[in-house]
Amino acid sequence: MHAVTSAEVVGAIQNMISEQADPAKSGQRCFHARIWKSYAGMTVTDAPRIRTEVQVMFFDTDCGGVVHNIAYLRFIEIARTLLAEQLGLALSDMAATQKYPVVVRTEIDYRRAAKLGDRLTIEGWLDHLERVRFWCAVQLCGTRTMP
Repeated sequence: MHAVTSAEVVGAIQNMISEQADPAKSGQRCFHARIWKSYAGMTVTDAPRIRTEVQVMFFDTDCGGVVHNIAYLRFIEIARTLLAEQLGLALSDMAATQKYPVVVRTEIDYRRAAKLGDRLTIEGWLDHLERVRFWCAVQLCGTRTMP
């Protein structure tokens, strides 16, 4: 297997976005299929990564101060958006071209509940590429700041 560098992945995605394909003919599948043509069977060893921090706020929690399940999806979306920017998919460019990566599945393994006031480190990376889709992985780690 050929190792793919971060620069190669970013360059290929930027090239795909810059092409003016007919959305009626290609849609999202074309976007993902072109990743497949460039990187079929390859492993991503130097995948783009992001790291950011958030603090759990009142609106993230229930009356017991435990984070709602939906708030974890917001944290994951923060990582996905930052990772998209690392991959050359700036929000302004996506809005201008009407080309967006689409979430079709989210799977979460809960290890420990985050609570009000916790500081969470969100890490995300491009995990896997296939013919018509790709996976982003996200890890949340927290530091308890309140009892």
